[in-house]
Amino acid sequence: EAVVRDWARTETHINGAVGTKVFFSTPLSYAKAPQSSWIVMTLVAESHESGDLGLQKSLIQFDAWGATKALAATAALAVQTAGRQLSYGQPVSVGSAVITWADVSTRRWLPDPTLNTPRYIVDLLFALHGPEA
Repeated sequence: EAVVRDWARTETHINGAVGTKVFFSTPLSYAKAPQSSWIVMTLVAESHESGDLGLQKSLIQFDAWGATKALAATAALAVQTAGRQLSYGQPVSVGSAVITWADVSTRRWLPDPTLNTPRYIVDLLFALHGPEA
């Protein structure tokens, strides 16, 4: 998860939408006074393949939050664009790990049921290898 978070915090599209506000959980202060937009990442599932590369496939859920639906949508679109570029581009090194590829799985609209805070959810499947993947 840390490899993907580090990638997301420096990836051009995501950084342009939310800066480095990519977290494993929503900061308590955001719940009381929502910021413009931010992303919360959650590991949904992972599998490991045997072999020399030690390939790990991780399904990561990106909750793209925003003070408005438009800001949440902008953050979600940034995640989708970044994921699609990994589908067609070159592998990306993050520390000593490598993101070999990623692919967008789903996108859905799901505002917070309690506070009605705007949220889109984007799932990406990542293939990673290396000692820290």
